[in-house]
Amino acid sequence: MSKLYKLRLSFILLIIGIGLIPTAFLAKGYFRDQVPANASEVLLTLKNEGISYIEQEYKGLCIPEVLPRMVEEELIDLETDVAKVRHIPQFLRFIKNETINGFSPIINGSKAAKEINGVIGLVQVQNSTSFVNASDYFFNNYEFQDNYSTPIEGVSERMMGSVSLNYSDIAQTRLLNGFTYDSTVYPGLTTNLNFGFGVNNWLEFYSLAESDPGNRSLMENVYNCTWSSGQLQNLSAYIKSYLWNTLVKNYYDLKGITNPAEFEFYAQWANLSFYNDYINLNDFSDLINQTLTRYEAGTSLGGIIITPTGISFTSAKDLWDPTNPSSFVNDTGFLNWANATTDIKFELSNNFSITSNQVDKILTWLFDPVKNTIVPNLIKYPEPIGLGMNTTVYAEVLFYEQWANGTVIEDGLELREGYKGIEACIVYNKTSMEVLYITKTNISLEIVQALFDKANTSSLTNRFGIVTWIKAAEGDSIAQNELISTFNLTVDQINLTNGWLFSTLRYDIIPNLIKQYPLDLCNLKNIDSMPEFAEIEFYRQWANGSSIPEGIDIAPFLSLESSTKNFEIGIPIPSNLNCTQSKSLWDENSYYSFVNRKGISIWYEAKLGSSNHYNALKFSSNFNLTDSDMNTVLNWLVYIRDNVTLRYTQIKEDLPVNYYELADLYYIGIMIGAIGFSSVGLIFGVIVSIYHKKR
Repeated sequence: MSKLYKLRLSFILLIIGIGLIPTAFLAKGYFRDQVPANASEVLLTLKNEGISYIEQEYKGLCIPEVLPRMVEEELIDLETDVAKVRHIPQFLRFIKNETINGFSPIINGSKAAKEINGVIGLVQVQNSTSFVNASDYFFNNYEFQDNYSTPIEGVSERMMGSVSLNYSDIAQTRLLNGFTYDSTVYPGLTTNLNFGFGVNNWLEFYSLAESDPGNRSLMENVYNCTWSSGQLQNLSAYIKSYLWNTLVKNYYDLKGITNPAEFEFYAQWANLSFYNDYINLNDFSDLINQTLTRYEAGTSLGGIIITPTGISFTSAKDLWDPTNPSSFVNDTGFLNWANATTDIKFELSNNFSITSNQVDKILTWLFDPVKNTIVPNLIKYPEPIGLGMNTTVYAEVLFYEQWANGTVIEDGLELREGYKGIEACIVYNKTSMEVLYITKTNISLEIVQALFDKANTSSLTNRFGIVTWIKAAEGDSIAQNELISTFNLTVDQINLTNGWLFSTLRYDIIPNLIKQYPLDLCNLKNIDSMPEFAEIEFYRQWANGSSIPEGIDIAPFLSLESSTKNFEIGIPIPSNLNCTQSKSLWDENSYYSFVNRKGISIWYEAKLGSSNHYNALKFSSNFNLTDSDMNTVLNWLVYIRDNVTLRYTQIKEDLPVNYYELADLYYIGIMIGAIGFSSVGLIFGVIVSIYHKKR
C-alpha cells in the first residue's frame, strides 16, 4: 500500500469523525423535538379521556347549572298553576261573605237615594217645572202624592200628615247635594245613587248629632235646618221607617226574596243588574283597604265589561254554595272547574242548569280576573284573609314544601315532557311515574331555602357546595359534619337528600331535561347533552379543580404504570383562568392551542425565551392572558412534559428509556464514534508520515 493511499485513508477517517459531531447534535435535537410533538397528542388524549371520565364518574355533573334553572321554571309554573289557583275557593267565599254583609246598607241607601231623586225628577218632568220647585214639593207639600200622582209620599206628607216641615230652599239643596262647611265636605242624600253612600253617610252624621249636642249644632249649620223644628229628625225617620222598612222591604217581599243582599250579590255577579259596571269590593268590606274590582262573571279578558251572563238567581246561588260538591267555592268541586275537559264542562252545565257558553264565561272569569287580579291582591293580606305574602313568594314556599315533604301535590310535580322526580321525599315508578311512597324529610322551610341558595357555598345549587355533598355521599365524615353544622340537618336528612341528588336527579331527570334548558356556558352554545356538560366540567376542573378537588388520576388514560394526579393547572392552587380561556387553550383547531401540533411548539419556544412567540401567545385574542397566566401555563407545560409526556411516549413506542435519555444516548454514542474515527484517522496519518520519513 502506497504512502499516498494510506494518507488518504487517514484523512477519510478524520473527516468521518469530524462529520459525526454535528450528526450527534442533530440526533440529539431530533429526539428532543419528539417530546413537544408528542405533547399535543398526550394533551388531546387527556382532554378526550378526561371528558369521558367526568361524564361517567362525576356525580355532580350538570346539577349546579340545571337544578337552579329547573327550580326557576317550576316556580313559574307553581305561581301560575298553584299559588294563584289554590286559594280561589277560599277567597271567593271571603268575597261573598264580605259583599253580602256590606250589601245590606248599600241596598237600602241606593234604593232610598234613587227613590228620592227619581220622584223629584218625575214631578219636574210631569209638571214642566224646575228642579227647585219639584224638590220643594217633595219636602214640604203635605199632599204631595195626591197632588202630583207620585209612587211615593213626600217627607212632610208622610211624617206630618197635614202640616209642612217648611224646609228652606237652601236646606233642600244642601240635604240633596251635600255642602262644604269649614273646608269639610258633608254628604247629600243623592250624591251617590248607585251605592247610596250619600244616604248612609248622612244618617251616620245624624246618629252622631243625635247623641252629641256639638255635632247636633254642626249639623244644623251645615244643612240650614233646626233641631227644634224636627226637620232633621223627621227626615231620618222618613228614610228608615218609610223608604227602608216599607218600600224597600215590600219591593223584595213581592219577589219572594228573604235576603235582599244575597239576591243583589248574585244579580250583580251574574248580570251586573245592581250596578252596570264592576263594583269596588272595598266599598263592601272594612277589611279590604284598596280598590279591588272584577268580581263579576261578566268581565272579559283585560277587564272590559261584556254582556251579562244571563245566569239565573237559582243557578248563581248553587254555583256560590260551598256545600255543593260541584261549585267553584267548594274546595273539591273547584278541581272540576280547574280541570274542565269537554266532558266535565258538559257535566257542569247539567249540574247548574247553565249553557256551555255560560260555563265558558265562568271559566274565563275564574282564570283571568279572579286568578290574576283578585287572588294576587288578597293573598298579600295577613291571615285570616290571605297569607301575608305575594304569589311569587308563596310559590317558593309551595316548592320547598313539596320538595321536602310532598304535601302540596300528592301525585308529584310534573316537569317538562311528563317527567317527575323533583322531590327529595318521593320515590316514583320510573315507568308509570306513579308515586310509590313518600318519605318526608321534615326539613324546615328556612333550611330548604338555604339548601337552594346559590350564594351559600354549601348548597345544592352552588358549584363548590355540590362537591361537599358528593364527599358526604361517599362517606367523608368531615363533609358530612360540615353539612350538619351548616344546615342543622340530621344524618337521615342528609342521606335522603343525597339519595335524591345522585340517583333520581343525576341519572333520571337531568339527562332527560337538559335539552329543555339551553344554556350558554363557556362559549358552548345550545348545550343539550351530557358530554357537552362534561366538556365544560373538564375545563373548570383543569383551571381550578372545582369538580374533583383532589384531582383526576390520569394514569389509566395513558396506560401509565403508576398513579398520576394533579395534571390540572389549578391544583393545588386554583389558577386565574376562567372557563372560556381554558376552552380556548384546549381547542385543537386553534393555531396557538397547546393541543395543536404547531401550537405546542410555539409554547415551548416561548418557554425557551422567544419573545416573539411569548407575545404572540399572550396577546392572542383567544386567550387574553396576563404575564402571570403565561408563566403559570408555561410552567405547567414543562411539568406535563417532564412528568407525563416522557413516560407516555416511552411506553407507547416501547422504548428502553424516554426520549430525553435516548437523545443523550444517541448523542454520546455518536460523539464517541466521532472521536474514535477522528482519532484513528489522525493517529494513522501521523504514523504513516513518520514511517515514510524514516525510510
